[in-house]
Amino acid sequence: MNTSLMINDKRIRFSKLLLCLLSIALGTSTAMGQEAPAEDQGASASQEATTENVVQPKLDLGIIEIKNLEPTRNQTSKVTFEMHLTLPADTDPALVAALGHWQHRLREQVIVAIRVAELGDYLDPELVRLRKQILYRVNRLLKGTQAENVLLADFTFSTE
Repeated sequence: MNTSLMINDKRIRFSKLLLCLLSIALGTSTAMGQEAPAEDQGASASQEATTENVVQPKLDLGIIEIKNLEPTRNQTSKVTFEMHLTLPADTDPALVAALGHWQHRLREQVIVAIRVAELGDYLDPELVRLRKQILYRVNRLLKGTQAENVLLADFTFSTE
């Protein structure tokens, strides 16, 4: 079976499990009929209002496609994904625009992290270790401005 099909199958199973657990959790909380005290409702409403007003800046690094030849294993692996970096909420928009000019440098660090990663890093449904490696390399390059999170979309990994 193709590795990318196995990864997609695991992701689908994980998504279904997560959806079931979420629906069970929501169903039991409403079925119990317990309501939070009025003071807690007011506090949670104010917290929601403050989180809705905060816009977290992000830096789009675009679609990254990497084809890696490993002659010792007689294997070629291909990784494709779309990547975004989230920055702290208090980051100046001018700084985010200036970081847009560093896009090639940031992409280079991402490519290095992808090539260094092991096969097990790609098989994790949440890609935790891979995202940590990317975040470490990007933050080392940025020095002053620290990226908070790495967002990967449309991630595919295949081997030939």
